[in-house]
Amino acid sequence: MPPINNLRHRHDATFMINITRTQNEKNLYLEYSNAFYKFLTDVITHVTFYRAIKIIMIAADESPLPYPLIQNLLKYHIIFSPHSYPKSLGDGKCLSNSLLLYAPNVHYIKTNGFYNQLNMTRVPWDKKVKTAYWRGSTTGQENNCGNLQRVRMCLQSLNISWIDAKISNFCQICENDNSMQDYLRNNGLFSEHIPEHYWINHRGIIDIDGNTDAWGIFWRLGSGSVVFAVESSFCSFYTHFFKAFVHYIPISADLGDLVNKTRIVATENATEIELLQSMAKKSSLVVAGLSYHRYVLQFAKRLSNMVHVNFN
Repeated sequence: MPPINNLRHRHDATFMINITRTQNEKNLYLEYSNAFYKFLTDVITHVTFYRAIKIIMIAADESPLPYPLIQNLLKYHIIFSPHSYPKSLGDGKCLSNSLLLYAPNVHYIKTNGFYNQLNMTRVPWDKKVKTAYWRGSTTGQENNCGNLQRVRMCLQSLNISWIDAKISNFCQICENDNSMQDYLRNNGLFSEHIPEHYWINHRGIIDIDGNTDAWGIFWRLGSGSVVFAVESSFCSFYTHFFKAFVHYIPISADLGDLVNKTRIVATENATEIELLQSMAKKSSLVVAGLSYHRYVLQFAKRLSNMVHVNFN
């Protein structure tokens, strides 16, 4: 296991990798630090500058540095590189300028851009189940289990034949809420864990935030199924590559349109089926262009530009 603070050299170039622990779980901390170390080790072979720089990466499910602080960091030649950034800290918008350099999330790095999942044998459209599918844990930012967005989504899907959304793990605020656990179980809204590669058997896949943006949305957009993306509170490195109604179908954060928007997965209308297939194909093409190796090259290029523009 590499040290957490480490200097990596390429001729005269130096990276100082600072990974800040904000979680108590030791194994999770090691997972995050190893992933970021791997990514920056791959990046360093492609940079075009020869000087020491410092990059701050936060090993947490959020990147809670306010924008003015990011601006001040750059004055001291420190680059902030989160894997996601809350829209609330960017006045409700995704920040995209020379001060913020998005890193990939840990799952993307560990799986080399979800390489194996994206290269699985595809399920023909006519063999897919006519449902919008989701499984996941009770993660989120609420202080009441029943108020969690993920739980509310499952409750809204009750008795909706074209939505198959279930909780597969009770954790955090729901871990000790026996009443809500019993309610979900008794109403068929709890399921055993289902490996994500099974999800592509369905026409639609629902994506919804947990503690942060759902890290698996990237491969879901390349899965060959249509993604129904609940409006996220976070931005990530791939956010600006995908457009609503072109690459995915958006669902409002309050879930008010969940039932009506997902209804299309059960359609028998040839025109609507063609629309869904076209959307899945377009999103898959974008994902194919964002392979791990290509993003390493993009990150190295942007990093080099930031150094040349701001540090010289």
